[in-house]
Amino acid sequence: MANYIVQFPLRVEKYQKDILEKRFSIGRDIYNSLLNRMNKRYKEMIKTKVYREILEEISQAEGSKEKKNLYKRLETIRKENGFNEYSFHKEVKEMQKYFKKNIDSFTAQKIATQVWRAFEKVMYGNGEKIHFKRVEDFKSLEGKSNGTGIRYIDGYIDWKGLRLKVLVDENNHYEQEAMKSEIAYCRLVRKIVRERVKYYTQIVFKGVPPVNVDKRTGEYRERIGSGEVHIGIGKQYLFYKRENEDIKIVELADRVYPLELRRRELTGELKKRERMGYSNGSIRYKRLRSKLMEVYRKQMAVRKYQHECLSNEILKLGDRLRIDRIEDIQDKVYSLGKERMVKITTGGEIGQRAPVMLIDMLERKLKYKE
Repeated sequence: MANYIVQFPLRVEKYQKDILEKRFSIGRDIYNSLLNRMNKRYKEMIKTKVYREILEEISQAEGSKEKKNLYKRLETIRKENGFNEYSFHKEVKEMQKYFKKNIDSFTAQKIATQVWRAFEKVMYGNGEKIHFKRVEDFKSLEGKSNGTGIRYIDGYIDWKGLRLKVLVDENNHYEQEAMKSEIAYCRLVRKIVRERVKYYTQIVFKGVPPVNVDKRTGEYRERIGSGEVHIGIGKQYLFYKRENEDIKIVELADRVYPLELRRRELTGELKKRERMGYSNGSIRYKRLRSKLMEVYRKQMAVRKYQHECLSNEILKLGDRLRIDRIEDIQDKVYSLGKERMVKITTGGEIGQRAPVMLIDMLERKLKYKE
């Protein structure tokens, strides 16, 4: 069954904010501790002779059947070494019991799932680095269902003694209709907006999103058209066309560029101060860091908004997409005869245009029609 997410602001009192800050801090510590423990285990696993031999055989294998059998052997070794989601949940259980007054077992399991997903990207996808989470990077805590842990009950988020008022807009048709749907689970989100910490809940509803109403006409908006649409997508540009119609070329998330210039400027200032020997704890450094985080936040918001608008425009043309997508790199990883070493860093840059995000949006919205 398809799910969809609606975000609502929370009314948080001062004492509640202190509790939330403590719980987010504990959640981040659990994440980083589990990541560190599993990374040590991962490094030992990929050093073994049998593991390296299988990687070498995969790089030299020609037939798909032969590769498939080798991948199965590799998967068996990974599972024996605890590299599946269940094993990560088992590892986090020992950590959670020391913090059970603040973090329930289901929320801890979701933290473990986040760590597992990071390793998954390295082992199976295009991930290159696994990052420790800084305070500003650890942004969410979530439950597994609306029956345990973080729950929505009668207008409030209820979680281990905390009751946080959910602010639903009475004049927003979309939000009002969404609240009639069954809830899958809830997520608490911590955001820094203009250098101030704000809290939100993202409620994950079961089913398809409500159809929005055009404020000017009062009529329901058509979400998805009928027919085939050809899409070609690159790192910065996208073209799309329906049969017998003119091609349209769009620059992806073009409003992000001015923010990217500002990001580079602030990043340069920070590196300059680091070279000059200024402490990371200095007031000037902290202010620059806060400004940089605000630029990152705006980049993410602008990019997501523009992708949402573009995906809606494309889907109005048709419900069958032929996408010339970015090539899968899974075979490239093994063609080198070795697996990437997991690198743990505390840095990293956010991409500008995020073409994969747009593809994911298109595919997600198409599922609502199924």
